[in-house]
Amino acid sequence: MHMTMKAARGLFAFAATAALAVSMTALAPGKALAADPPAADGTEIAITKKLVGATSELPQAQAFTFDFAKVSVNDLTDKADLDTMPAIAAKTVEIGLGQGKYTSKKTEGATTTLRQDLKFDIAGLQFGHAGVYKYLVKETGTVAGVTMSQAEYTLSVYVKNSAQGGTEIDKVIVDKDKDDQGGTVDTKVDPDLNPAQPGNPDTPDNPGSDIDGGSGFAFVNSIAATDTTLAVSKTVTGDYADKAKDFHFSMTITVPATATAPVDGYKASVGDQEYTFVSGAPTEFTLHDGQTLSFAALPVGTEFTYTETGVDGYTPSASTTLGAANPVAQQGSEGDDFTLNAAALAKDGNTSALTNAYKTVTPTGIAMNVLPFVLMIAVPLIAAAGYVASKRRKAYRA
Repeated sequence: MHMTMKAARGLFAFAATAALAVSMTALAPGKALAADPPAADGTEIAITKKLVGATSELPQAQAFTFDFAKVSVNDLTDKADLDTMPAIAAKTVEIGLGQGKYTSKKTEGATTTLRQDLKFDIAGLQFGHAGVYKYLVKETGTVAGVTMSQAEYTLSVYVKNSAQGGTEIDKVIVDKDKDDQGGTVDTKVDPDLNPAQPGNPDTPDNPGSDIDGGSGFAFVNSIAATDTTLAVSKTVTGDYADKAKDFHFSMTITVPATATAPVDGYKASVGDQEYTFVSGAPTEFTLHDGQTLSFAALPVGTEFTYTETGVDGYTPSASTTLGAANPVAQQGSEGDDFTLNAAALAKDGNTSALTNAYKTVTPTGIAMNVLPFVLMIAVPLIAAAGYVASKRRKAYRA
């Protein structure tokens, strides 16, 4: 049977349209060319824990625990379905300044961040049938003085039928549902400890030794800042020192990143005079002999330093005591500016005592306290000299 010309043209148009549709489908973004979501490399999973706070506030070792709650299997949430899911035991990690309690450490200003990695393998879990098994992962419990992470993740285990019979884990995907502050997010993270860069599997995207490295499956906790006091005092010494003289200072405080700064700044006073300090910005003030700049509330771990403008004839020196540590002495030079080495506040007993010693003055002329003795000797000598001179004049006239 012969096909008419009109029918042939119709068939050709249909074939062309179908081919175009297939090609566009193949090239559509998010379809065949879309990148696979990040997944664990095999059945080993890594959780990264970070602890942030003032160095003096960080513990030697503190345990944190993560719970794995059953959510669904193939999106079914009935108890009967959940009972078919294998339980994943809670995992605990210890982190702190103690030996072996951190993978990496980084200190910036008054704030230190510790990182510790926890690795575990789920290869031994027994899954009864193929499907997608989901678990909710979050940090449990509370620790005194620590702001706990509110992050939540969904751990999805993809189980397929094995060619050898039974089942096997195909891949593991982790979705981040909430951030450390409890805010809602929706993003996939890489649960490997050192995920490789795309196209270069031999180069880690975030090296294990780096504080910013580790797994994307992470929980960040912070040490709640507590307050302490600081007193900077002035003493002027020297017999000829001007004890009413004002000495000029410029002081900078740097508070830990975990501290919440007061809206109106950190307050200090010298007698009735109040000063306002902002973290990272210098503030000027003056002190004379016997005066003290006092802070009633600064976060523990706050770093402070000050510079006193040099004054001719005065030699500065400081003795700084932080908590139970021994005093640290620092010596300046006569007439030069004096800058205190940066120091971090301990929980109590923070003082910096600055002394300005005036140079020794050597008196000239006769001191009043020896004048009577000088006169007792000088008057008879003058009288004797006058008598001798008078006798000589008389002898000359004769």
